[in-house]
Amino acid sequence: LYHNMTASYGQWQTSGAAKVETSTSKCLGAPCARLEAAPSSITYIGRAGQGLSTISYHNISLAFSIQVSNLEPNEYCNVSYSVDNRSSWINMASYNEGHNDITLTPLLFFGVDADNAEGVSIRFELDA
Repeated sequence: LYHNMTASYGQWQTSGAAKVETSTSKCLGAPCARLEAAPSSITYIGRAGQGLSTISYHNISLAFSIQVSNLEPNEYCNVSYSVDNRSSWINMASYNEGHNDITLTPLLFFGVDADNAEGVSIRFELDA
């Protein structure tokens, strides 16, 4: 299962000071999301808000690049997912000021609740 932000540009929902950039001068690779002030987020909602189907898939992982900079001591960039139409979120990773001014390319694994699911949503959130 492979999903590409470029192919699904309109399937991401932003809130707060979140922007989707298409310029390679502002991104490690275009397009990218920028969370500029807390609280803000970008959430993959999929076609018609249904999330990403993982039917017939197991051991699902998420690979992405993240550049963390200028976070205050009480700010966190959280990566989470939802399998219940975005009613609740399961945190996969948190980045704080200790990660400032570095670029990471993590590989995160979803829980078994995301296996064989009708709709999985993914959220990147800057929170204080």
